[in-house]
Amino acid sequence: MDNIFLKPALREAGGVARVRDPQTGAPLAADGEWKARSQYWTRRLRDGDVVEAQPLAVAMTAVLPPISPAALVKCPTCSEPAVCEQSARCALN
Repeated sequence: MDNIFLKPALREAGGVARVRDPQTGAPLAADGEWKARSQYWTRRLRDGDVVEAQPLAVAMTAVLPPISPAALVKCPTCSEPAVCEQSARCALN
């Protein structure tokens, strides 16, 4: 059985559909969740209660460029790098 990423469908009156997981009884998260493809979720798709979507993390990586790490610099209080309060950012460590 494969998995699908589902989100509650938007309602015409506003808001999202409230669909509960049959195993846990918890409502489907508004941001979506991975669910095992089953008759229950297939019916919810067919009835328009949920929509198949892309996880946010996957969608965000396609839009945002990678962030490069900040360069290390010598902090002004560094007399001894071993006791430096900014050791995580200090170039002397």
